[in-house]
Amino acid sequence: MAQRFKRQHKSHKQAWSASIPGPKALLAAAVSAGLAYLAVQSAIVSATRQGAPDTALARDHRDSKALTNKADLILARQNLGDTQWMALTRAGLTTQALNPQGVRQMAHQAGLAGKDAQHFQLLQLAERLSRREAATQFGLVEWHVARDRADLALRHYDHAMRTTKAAPDILHPILANAISDPVIRRELAPILRRNPPWALGFLYFAGFKPESTPATAALLHDIGRFPDDKKYAAFERAMLAHLIAQRRYDDARLVFDRMHRAPAGLLASFSLTGSPEQQAFVPVAWEVMSQSAGVAGFLFGSADKKNPMLRVEASNAQLVQVARKISFLRPGQYRLTYQAQITTIGQNGRLEFQAHCLGNDAATKIGSSSVATANAAWTTQAMDLIIGTTCRAVDLSIFAHSGDGQSGLDALIRDIRFARPTG
Repeated sequence: MAQRFKRQHKSHKQAWSASIPGPKALLAAAVSAGLAYLAVQSAIVSATRQGAPDTALARDHRDSKALTNKADLILARQNLGDTQWMALTRAGLTTQALNPQGVRQMAHQAGLAGKDAQHFQLLQLAERLSRREAATQFGLVEWHVARDRADLALRHYDHAMRTTKAAPDILHPILANAISDPVIRRELAPILRRNPPWALGFLYFAGFKPESTPATAALLHDIGRFPDDKKYAAFERAMLAHLIAQRRYDDARLVFDRMHRAPAGLLASFSLTGSPEQQAFVPVAWEVMSQSAGVAGFLFGSADKKNPMLRVEASNAQLVQVARKISFLRPGQYRLTYQAQITTIGQNGRLEFQAHCLGNDAATKIGSSSVATANAAWTTQAMDLIIGTTCRAVDLSIFAHSGDGQSGLDALIRDIRFARPTG
């Protein structure tokens, strides 16, 4: 529809319609598509109780709103050559000169005639009469896009989103594609930072749309922190986990860095921390798992609430993952140490640590360490790791195997440390 709309008024828009690059074209595409859809919606919603402007006109042929509603219905069918809509507009304005819908239709007529100055003046007048007239907002979007003013175009997108229930269904896909351009993100960020009512819905839409997931992460970085962080906390957590699941580790780090109350040391540490505040950052914080074959949970001492132990239990003779944490470390040589105490364990059972380097395409095992014997005393275990330059993040997982028999595995873990070796 956008191309057909441009052809209808090629005389005054040929230059820009042929030269708009990617994101500008994406923004412009919403204009014509949105105009038709929202014009229909506006006409239906604002028509009489019987649901059609003809019903109102049968009762009063001078009903200004019904006349301009009918004109919009003709425009929505793309009948730009049908002069009836122009006559309906003029008739509607005769009975109500300040009908914003009719003024916007007059602006459209001026645009078709190549009268650019009049076109813009009438659009501005229509907006002053009513900011809730969605098609006016779309007309102003088109005007500013044609003049390479993404900032002003997005301002009118914001107005449409705030005032028209149907607008997000049209604009979310358009904006999700457009934010691939850094210029669009830069202009959109301050709008979203002001916490408009449509922001959260848009971020969920764009963030979990595969094509726009990376751009959404970059947009979040541009936004910084929202004034109402609690409102966005669940989204940020979901986005962090989603990016890691999609192996977009650099993007995940961008999102983590601007999350509200994100502990600074959490990114480069494997220390056991089980506070509810830090659990909000799983899997960058420790994630403990509970399943039929094995379970892990934090144990807090009465004197030390910040450094819990991890209790691990396993009941089936199979290796099962019970805990996991992801950290972001610089390339180099490291040594992982931890203390373990195994109370009960069956034959062939074990408690095992595995470290994997996470790249963009696959995970590569870079180290492991296991304890396979019961010991009432704490034992210190260690493993050396080399993190290469292609490693975007490190996944440290804890596995448990109960061993043979009915005794199962019951173990405690504490004091996990990850540091560069000395000497």
